Amino acid sequence: VCEMGMNAKGEIRYLTDLVRPNLAVITNIGTAHIENLGSREGILDAKLEILEGMEKGSTLILDGDEPLFRTPSAQEKLRDFRVIYVGFQPRCDIYPLDIYKGAENISFDVISTQKEFRLTVPAIGDHFIKNALFAAAVGLACGVEETAIQNGILSYSPSGLRQKIYETKGVRVIADCYNASPESMEAALKVLKSATGRKIAVLGDMLELGFLAPAAHKKVGALVADAGVDELFSFGKESYNIMLGAVEAGMDKTKAHHTMDVEALAKAVAAALCPGDTVLFKASRRMKLEEVIHAAHLAEEKA
Repeated sequence: VCEMGMNAKGEIRYLTDLVRPNLAVITNIGTAHIENLGSREGILDAKLEILEGMEKGSTLILDGDEPLFRTPSAQEKLRDFRVIYVGFQPRCDIYPLDIYKGAENISFDVISTQKEFRLTVPAIGDHFIKNALFAAAVGLACGVEETAIQNGILSYSPSGLRQKIYETKGVRVIADCYNASPESMEAALKVLKSATGRKIAVLGDMLELGFLAPAAHKKVGALVADAGVDELFSFGKESYNIMLGAVEAGMDKTKAHHTMDVEALAKAVAAALCPGDTVLFKASRRMKLEEVIHAAHLAEEKA
């Protein structure tokens, strides 16, 4: 299994020529790296470069909820491949039904043209439903038995700083500092919205958004207000617009703070937290929000 990342045209073309995939998955067409690629259509074209290293007839698994994959120009590029669409809509080849959201997990039925079976994901957030569907789709395409797919998904554990959830000093911490885009910010705030008790958001810059940056950060601020966040701490040059967006959307301006200083941010966050609170840390990788977590003495306690 090879992950192919890119932030400019030609990078996936180079990687796919090295790997020559038998099967490929494109999970989404978001707005990350739009600064370099100009538009979502540019991002689509850059990601579809993966086809250049694949033999005709190979399997491609795509986000069936993404309209850009359904356009005539995209369909023309896809016509020589076996395409499997994954998504929440019943028109997709694989989709979920009977979704149950628990405090620590999600379970749902996987509906496909081949089989129907139930999955349990030991994580929270709607984005994990689609991630698990993609994994199940790969398994089914490769002939993996449904029990092996079920056990594999059930064994999932977040790595590094990707939505790692733990409790320390009576505070529930969501450490999601590996990367950030408007789409992943929205997903993370939905997770925070579902938390009980007070909700604290510590949000840093989303990078490489180019001309979209001001509006994208303001939209995140509006999502903060919608999530019922009790206190917001924004960090970084671009994230000033998160604070503005939150206040414009109705958040109490005395509860929305902004700083450019790591030490000051850590002290303010530590002072604001009480047992029973949930705090989300999320920003692009270069913002290094994990340093704030450590400085605020909120790192995961080792057993």
